[in-house]
Amino acid sequence: MQTNPSPQLSESHLLTTAFQENRSLVVLVTYAGKRYVRIRKVTHYNLLIQDELPIPKLEVVMAYATDAQTLIKSDHLIDDQVKALNQKPIKKISERRIVNMVVAVGDPVRIVLRTGDVIIGFCKWFSRYNILLNVNGTSVLIYKHGIHELKNYRTPSSN
Repeated sequence: MQTNPSPQLSESHLLTTAFQENRSLVVLVTYAGKRYVRIRKVTHYNLLIQDELPIPKLEVVMAYATDAQTLIKSDHLIDDQVKALNQKPIKKISERRIVNMVVAVGDPVRIVLRTGDVIIGFCKWFSRYNILLNVNGTSVLIYKHGIHELKNYRTPSSN
């Protein structure tokens, strides 16, 4: 079940405002590694960066505030087997895998990104293109096109 997010949970608000509070930079995890940037605007296909060329969203798999790095680090691992695949962005829509959203808001999840990054947290919100996780009390934006595997750790009810 998809929830209707408040404006504070939109991709644009998170990247241009919430993640940049106190003049903080945004960490973008891309296929080429981490980038620390100030995002000016979010368009349909690109992230417009202060004083730099736009970054295509297809290059980005995860984003969060630089202030959150220490909170995320303990739950941010690397899957060496997936990383060794050296996957690149899938440009053709017809070739992209559909992420099977077997999660609801509040569910604990483990996500392996196409870069090999592994992130564990609780689903806070999701849309057609993004999943917002709560990782140790901080928000992490995941781009669905960058997901290699998603597991729900919801415990079945004991009825």
